[in-house]
Amino acid sequence: MPQLYRNAVFLDSTLRDGNQGGASSSNLDDCLKVINMILELQGPFIVEAGFANPGRKDDIARIKAAIKRYGRDRIAAFGRLNDNDVGEIERLRPGYATLVAKARRKDAAEVWGDPDEQFKLIAGYIKRLKDRGIKVIFDAEHFFTAYFSGKRYAQKLLRTALDAGAEWVVLCDTTGEMNTD
Repeated sequence: MPQLYRNAVFLDSTLRDGNQGGASSSNLDDCLKVINMILELQGPFIVEAGFANPGRKDDIARIKAAIKRYGRDRIAAFGRLNDNDVGEIERLRPGYATLVAKARRKDAAEVWGDPDEQFKLIAGYIKRLKDRGIKVIFDAEHFFTAYFSGKRYAQKLLRTALDAGAEWVVLCDTTGEMNTD
């Protein structure tokens, strides 16, 4: 393995992020070709095959097909901190779950009322998935904006995820706010 990859793992979210903006095809064959292209690259790649929400039938079919074709070890399913998404991840049984949470206190307050409620959910859902043999990648949405506007909350978010057993945390610049241009 090249020196560059020794301590890096690449999480590809093309199929989730591309679909959010309508930039990628939801055709199953096309999606599997994208997954295949990514997994053919040399290096430690994990592909987020879709959004594990019961209402997203195309995503569910894509995740199932990716697991069947490529195995569980390099496939992740994306989900939010709720029973529907986490329950679907459990049913799909990918090797990885990408769980997203709001890194900004104000965003968490809008979703949960009490922003500290999110810490309990993070810990509980990560432990639940780990108990079922699914590794968790924690996605800290808007992390850099959160860090510069309220670093204690953002730091506690990461510590909560790691203490609960997340394999990795992803520090997301979700909307490009850290762009220096």
